[in-house]
Amino acid sequence: MTTPPSQPIPTPTATEDWLLLLLGDSALPTGGFVASGGLEAAKQAGHVSDATQLRGFMRDAVHTYAFGGVPIVREAWGVMAGEGEGEGRGEREKIVELDGDHDTLIGTNHVARKASRAQGAAFLTLLMRGFPSERGVEIVKAFKTEVRASRSPGHLAVCFGIVCWSLGISLERTEHLFLFLHVRSLLSAAIRLNLVGPYQGQQMLLAAQADVAEVLRLVREKMELDEQQGGKYDRHDSTDDGMTGGVVENEDDADLRHHRLATTTACQTSPVVDILQGLHSQLYSRMFNS
Repeated sequence: MTTPPSQPIPTPTATEDWLLLLLGDSALPTGGFVASGGLEAAKQAGHVSDATQLRGFMRDAVHTYAFGGVPIVREAWGVMAGEGEGEGRGEREKIVELDGDHDTLIGTNHVARKASRAQGAAFLTLLMRGFPSERGVEIVKAFKTEVRASRSPGHLAVCFGIVCWSLGISLERTEHLFLFLHVRSLLSAAIRLNLVGPYQGQQMLLAAQADVAEVLRLVREKMELDEQQGGKYDRHDSTDDGMTGGVVENEDDADLRHHRLATTTACQTSPVVDILQGLHSQLYSRMFNS
């Protein structure tokens, strides 16, 4: 009788790689392919009409998407990573507060706000139904309840950080995946809008890796700079005589400082992209939801 060959034990890295392939699959039911990120409006407005203009639009779009979303993704991932053994009420409140602050950031762009909320809810549903995970399950359930009850908007950047941490994906890979999915969505829209062909689209997707790496470096540098500058006043209390005295930072102070860092670093860097995306709802005929 022959002994069946032993099955290799999946390593954490192999499991993470497999999850990244699943999350990068175009069949993932998260609604990313119904959004053009303002590209459809840009084409109809004559702002983008060929591959050269598309490259410029994509660089601006990825830059503003990274600065507006990556700090929030990092903070959401970090809140989940710091969860305790209890019911997670503190973490839930932090996530809800972060979600509300992010809603304020993009609240003036109703098209982007609606798309972000729809995709965020889809990612939470994906985690609960498609990738059952025991990590942070109580917090995820509680937060999803808040979103369903319309007490929290459930934006994509927040939900993305939650989902990736729950699946055991590292912070660095979470950031890259967040931007990769956006670039792929833009190029998918460009192909369907007949701005480029499928082969040229794949070439541009490959070339975009350098832009993604560069913008992530810039975001991290800005967060480090903001943290250094913020530490000058966030770690001190005012004394009665108006002078500042150093105090020992407790855990709550540190959480508040990191929360402020994420919400102050997050910003829009391309007003043109923001305006074009906001014009999408005014289009007479449109293929995409945003």
